[in-house]
This record gives sequence, structure tokens and C-alpha cells, in this order.
Amino acid sequence: CEASAAMGALSYVKPNADSAPALLKHLGFRPLLELETLARPIRVSRILAQRLGRWPFDAWGRPLDKLFAVRASSGPPFLTREAIFGAEFDGLWEAVVGDYPAIVVRDRTYLEWRYRQNPTDYTVLAARDGSGRLRGYAVGLVVQWGARRIGYLVDILARREDRATQVALARGILRACSDEGAQTVHTWIAKESASVQATLRSALRSVGFFPRGSGWVLWRPSLDDLPSDQRAWYLTMSDFDGI
Repeated sequence: CEASAAMGALSYVKPNADSAPALLKHLGFRPLLELETLARPIRVSRILAQRLGRWPFDAWGRPLDKLFAVRASSGPPFLTREAIFGAEFDGLWEAVVGDYPAIVVRDRTYLEWRYRQNPTDYTVLAARDGSGRLRGYAVGLVVQWGARRIGYLVDILARREDRATQVALARGILRACSDEGAQTVHTWIAKESASVQATLRSALRSVGFFPRGSGWVLWRPSLDDLPSDQRAWYLTMSDFDGI
């Protein structure tokens, strides 16, 4: 693998059913952790109409959509859209990195490269407390898949137990995706209930996300001292190609 050849600490992948056997049997990969897909419907009337036909959903689509509408957070924390990643994002990274034993670096240099030097049109939200201190961020994306518009909570980061910030950011991305016409928003999270993402999972479930299947992440470590306990790993969609 290219990562191993370049002396990377590890190689990891979320394979499909076709590629997984070859990775496991012939390339030295082994299971690391199970990632669960969570989904949150927004425009329920449109989803039902596409599956079952427009009638009778034209008549009571608005009440359905109102029922599933995303409530805005009253704050604090307060949300703003970010055009650049300033020095405060380095401060956030320094504050949170101790909470997560195994996490891909998310300092300002990485964030600028991942989201701003990228042609994809991401939405970046920052959460700040009443004094203006950065408490977390989240990244969203809406794409067109045939007749459907699908939203993604690509990345989210806050202190491990800062559920209020996690909830506010999740709601903010849901509302941003809704404004762009998304019918459903998807994200990935570690399935292990006792993982470092346990509080984040609780926050996401509280705003309407529910499980929609799961798949394994495979890895091939090049170093001996990397955490192998799947509960230690913090992974989001942003840690993989394609989103």
C-alpha cells in the first residue's frame, strides 16, 4: 500500500463487500472497528412521495415536514458560518486532543487543506460560548443523487463530554442541509457503545438520527504502539475519501 511504502503509521479503509475479502486474506488488513451509519430524515413528505407516489402526500406533506423540522438552538453556544480557519482552531485542537486517544489531526493547517483547498462546497459551522471562545465545529455537505438531495454531517469536533455543543452543531448542520433541499442527512459514528464517541452518539440520537446499518473499518498498522481497542478511535466521514 502507498501509505506503508511512505512509512505511514497505518493504512485504513472502509471497504465494500467485494474488496474486503482480498484486503483481509491477501494484503494483511484486519478489523479495527465497526462504523454505524446514522440517518436523520428532514423532508419526509418528499421521501414518501418518491417511494409511494405523490398522492396522498400532497395533502398532508406540510404537517409531516413540520413534525420533522429541525429546531434551532437558542444558545449558548452560538453558531456562525466560517470562511477561514483562524488560529483559534489550533487552540481548539490543543484543548480536545487529550480527550481522544486515537484521532486524525484536526489543526488549522489540516482543516484548511481538507475543506478550503478543496473544490467541494462544504458548509463549516463554528460554535462559540458567550465570551466568543471556540468550543467546536462541524462540517456539512449536500449532494444530488438522481432525483434526491442527500446531506452529510461530514465532520464534528468538540470536547468529548460537551454534549451541548455537539447538539447545537448537529442541529446547525441539519438546518443548513435542510435549507439546501436535503431530504435526509447521513453520518458515520463508532458503533461500540462505550467508545470515545458515546456522548456524541447520544447527542446525535437526541436530534433525530437513527441507525441505518454498519460496516467495518479495516487497518494495517506499521507501528506496534497504536491503539487497537476500537473504543479509543474517533472517526468521522471526513477521515475517508469520497465525501
